[in-house]
Amino acid sequence: MIKNILTIDVESFLHSRYGRDKLVDETAGLEEVSRSIDMFLGLLKRYNHKATFFVLGVIAERLPQAVKNIVNSGHEIASHGYQHRPIFTLKPEQFKDDLMRSKNALERITGTQIIGFRAPYWSITKKSLWAIDLIKECGFSYDSSISPAVNFLYGIEGAQRRIYKHDSGLWEIPPTTIKLFGKNIIVGGGFYLRALPYFVTRYVFKRLNKKKSSAMAYFHPHEVLNTKSDMDLPLAEDFILNFNKDSVAQKLIKLLGDFEFDSVKNVLNDEYGYQKPGYHK
Repeated sequence: MIKNILTIDVESFLHSRYGRDKLVDETAGLEEVSRSIDMFLGLLKRYNHKATFFVLGVIAERLPQAVKNIVNSGHEIASHGYQHRPIFTLKPEQFKDDLMRSKNALERITGTQIIGFRAPYWSITKKSLWAIDLIKECGFSYDSSISPAVNFLYGIEGAQRRIYKHDSGLWEIPPTTIKLFGKNIIVGGGFYLRALPYFVTRYVFKRLNKKKSSAMAYFHPHEVLNTKSDMDLPLAEDFILNFNKDSVAQKLIKLLGDFEFDSVKNVLNDEYGYQKPGYHK
């Protein structure tokens, strides 16, 4: 059976606010994040799956034991940057500093080589494609930051929809999409997973697997815990963040029961012939 990819973006509800490039309270939502990690680890153990946790550096430094628990449970840690800021709001030197700060923090805490990166908000767009070379330059082997689905915040029209390699050799892991009425729609996570009936996601994953391709699902702590904020959000933002959130935990459980999942690193190795790097002290 072909393996699919399961990923978790380890961030708080405040970090998930759409389009925000301002820094948030670094201690906000830590209890929520810690509880969600325990929940994810419990479910993954129950269904015998592995996953990749894309962890913010600022979260890792405040919850080091939770990060170690992820590694000790056999899962992969990857970088989600240090602060949750869209790449297209940063200059190249700012992005590189943030990226290396995150990588160094995660490697110090886990004692493992960090080879994967996912930008906040899928924020490698046409205006920030320069980031690809910097990610490779900083020692990463794969990226998961380019969305072939385009909306007001992110996406690159015409971007590849399956796992591929950049000219630099950097692997790219795009979110799984379906083409509807000529547009790519994400089906494996976020607002789209919440809005679409589960059978749509299941259908797309099964269709990809029949073609010997891996699908990817992604989740956030505030979604699986059904966290609601008392912040006074703009109506559109409140809708995007909270719509049908109480369906997420059940959809995650259905996915874990219907498909086989593993980390990005393991899927690249087992399904795409990528050789896993070693570990360091």
